[in-house]
Amino acid sequence: PPTIEKQMRTTAPRDRAENDYRRAVTLVNQGRIGDAIGALRAAVDLDAAHLPARITLAGLLVEQKRLDEAQGVLAEGLVQAPGQAQLALRLARIQAERGDLRAAAETLQIAAANGAGNAEFHGVHAAVLQRLGRHREAAEEYLAALRGSPQSGVWWMGLGIALEGDGRPAEARDAFQRARATGALSAELDRFVE
Repeated sequence: PPTIEKQMRTTAPRDRAENDYRRAVTLVNQGRIGDAIGALRAAVDLDAAHLPARITLAGLLVEQKRLDEAQGVLAEGLVQAPGQAQLALRLARIQAERGDLRAAAETLQIAAANGAGNAEFHGVHAAVLQRLGRHREAAEEYLAALRGSPQSGVWWMGLGIALEGDGRPAEARDAFQRARATGALSAELDRFVE
């Protein structure tokens, strides 16, 4: 008589990682953050290159004020995908928030080629450079950010500060006027620019 052989089908680690990631998203939507973090860790352990899982995990850790862990998750991701702009941007924000501006600038510089078309990437890079006193480079980054998002009053203001720091008062005045003209500044920032 014919026989039936039962074979267990194995799921590839990448597929299991994707399943863990989807389960984590569901858990987040249910407000079960701790369980979601566990599922995201499992996804990243199965597939270290799973970018959405890594970014979501880091974001949840930041929300939980677990910055050391978030920084580690992002740094490990950059080892897996050197120069990945979204990972670098998030890592640099944590580094800057913790006062490590030099590390933030280095992180962003490594990913600069991949972040070239991203206005937010340029804006954060500009702010870090400005805080380091590298005004000329900051002005260049603010200009790149404004090419992608010309109505950002904060970036126009940052450009004005960078130009002023670089000894270009007339250009700075123009940037400050454009910042106010956007109508996008808070009342406090508008008073500062004025």
